[in-house]
Amino acid sequence: MIGFVTPMIQAALWIVLFLFADRLSNPLVFVSAIMFAISFSSPVANFGFDTICEKLDRRVMVAGTGMANMSAYICAMLATQIIGFLLDWNADGHAYTWSNFQVAWLGLGAVWLAGMIGLAVCLLLQRRKNIAFRR
Repeated sequence: MIGFVTPMIQAALWIVLFLFADRLSNPLVFVSAIMFAISFSSPVANFGFDTICEKLDRRVMVAGTGMANMSAYICAMLATQIIGFLLDWNADGHAYTWSNFQVAWLGLGAVWLAGMIGLAVCLLLQRRKNIAFRR
C-alpha cells in the first residue's frame, strides 16, 4: 500500500508547486520539501522488486526485472516527448513562459495517471487471484 500512497503524495506536492509556484513566498523551500519526499521514499521501489523476487521462479525473475526497467524507461521517454510537444504547441513559436511549462507538465501527469491506473488494476487482479487461490 505504501508503494501506492507515496507517489500520490509526491504528485500532490508537484501539483501544488506547478499551480501555485508564483504565489508561494519561498518556492525553493517547497522544492526542497519535494526533493526530500522523493529521496525519502525512493527505497520503496526496492520493496516491489523484493516482492517479485519472493513470488517468481528465478528463470522468470530476470525477465520481470527487465520488463520493469524497460517499461519505466519507455514511460519516461513518452512523458518527455509529450512535455516537449505540449511546450512547443502552447508557446506557438514564442519564448517559453511559466504558463507554458505549467501546461506542458500536464503531459507527465497524463503518463503518471495512466501508470497509477495500471498499478491499481494490477493490485486488484493480484488480490482477486490470491483470494481465489486460498479457496
